[in-house]
Amino acid sequence: EEEPKEEVLRRLAFFGDLPARALIQLRFMSLVETKRPGFFTGQTVSWGATEGSDWDVDVMELSSDLAAQCIGQKGSMRNKLRAATGATLDFIDSTVYVVGPAAQRRLAR
Repeated sequence: EEEPKEEVLRRLAFFGDLPARALIQLRFMSLVETKRPGFFTGQTVSWGATEGSDWDVDVMELSSDLAAQCIGQKGSMRNKLRAATGATLDFIDSTVYVVGPAAQRRLAR
């Protein structure tokens, strides 16, 4: 019998300003979820915000149809939502992660 392979987890560091780091982290999470569905489900994710800032993440479940509408063709609606709200947002399956200051997250809801 073949022994199961031990899973190796690695840490990644993303550099740049906070909105750019949040966006690349969300994109990375989305890519991992396509390969390993459920990998980030229920996990707390650190966004690297300084203590005392109002940067945080709102996680919301959407229906598959609504998520598809919010993403749009080739991500066009997602990009419009980002531009209109100023928040960093991305979708992992039908879960939307909205990252940014409280005013931007509130507008994105």
